[in-house]
Amino acid sequence: MEERRKFVRFNAPFCVHYSDQTMSQDTPGVIKDISYGGARIILDTESRINNSSEADLSILFPKDTLKVSGVVVWVKGSGSKKELGIAFQNIPPQYKDTIYNYIFKYFKEELTSKWWNI
Repeated sequence: MEERRKFVRFNAPFCVHYSDQTMSQDTPGVIKDISYGGARIILDTESRINNSSEADLSILFPKDTLKVSGVVVWVKGSGSKKELGIAFQNIPPQYKDTIYNYIFKYFKEELTSKWWNI
């Protein structure tokens, strides 16, 4: 299978709040991995989530919260556990710096293990 990702993904779990136009409130979740282009998140929700849905994420870092928008590119799971692939839309360069800095600070081994694959 051909790799289509533009950015390296880092296994760096962070808390996230997810919402889209079908939800009445934010749904808490966990980021399973993240890159400059998107994230894979796990949600515990009964809500139906569709591919191509526009989503709003609040990524909770220890000292910062990044509010980003994205598009759901895939959904796995049913019932209350869902795994989503989100492609970020127009993420500002300073947010990319924040992501990198937190991965470097808290998950240095993950960053250095991917160093030569970048």
